[in-house]
Amino acid sequence: MGRALAKALAAGDELLTLFAAPAPDVAMEQVEALVAARAAALEAAGPQGAGAPSAELERLAAQQRLLERQLGALLDSLRSGSLGAQAVRHRVQGVNRLLDPGPRSRMLNTTR
Repeated sequence: MGRALAKALAAGDELLTLFAAPAPDVAMEQVEALVAARAAALEAAGPQGAGAPSAELERLAAQQRLLERQLGALLDSLRSGSLGAQAVRHRVQGVNRLLDPGPRSRMLNTTR
């Protein structure tokens, strides 16, 4: 039981270090593996985790809240990057429309 909680805490600590990196640098495969390892460790602790020292459970709960905040910040960062890229794409499309002479203009140039 204590070993399973220790594994869950270790996986959570690794996740926190991954989330501390800038958003594009986060390796999603590694995050998925750590989340799966943490979930398996928590499942292994199962109902016996209730008999664990309260300090470990409090640390695990605090770590969970911190992980949720970090993941939220990461998702917000990715979302804002996506919105920025979308805005740039729309600007480029608008400029291309302004610069494109269109079919009528090309036709007039060929008849001159």
